[in-house]
Amino acid sequence: MNRPLIICSLFLVVLSSCQNNKKAIQGSWIEKDNFVNPITLDIDDFYLDIILNNHKREKLYHLQDDTFYISGVDQIYKSIIKMESNKLEIYDIDSTASAQIFERNTYKNIIDYFNSKKNTAIELP
Repeated sequence: MNRPLIICSLFLVVLSSCQNNKKAIQGSWIEKDNFVNPITLDIDDFYLDIILNNHKREKLYHLQDDTFYISGVDQIYKSIIKMESNKLEIYDIDSTASAQIFERNTYKNIIDYFNSKKNTAIELP
């Protein structure tokens, strides 16, 4: 009698942790410490906007536990994600090295990002 209750509660805990991970990853992310041409990710419920060189690419994604699936042109790409507070690491599924590291994007533009990181006060003309 207790076994189905334990299994059901375990399922609910796992399901809620997946939902929390999905909510935590939503928002805007910027490639960490790339001051030349950082990639920006805007993640919402089921889509991912990748902004690079002022070009925006929208892709569908699915998140299951720590596995991140992104739709590509000819295949689905699979990566492992690791989140720590305001840091998002994306690992290639075939490698243990971090492919990309992102941080929460709370900056107005790339100059604001650079000024904040380098402790400078450059202004646009």
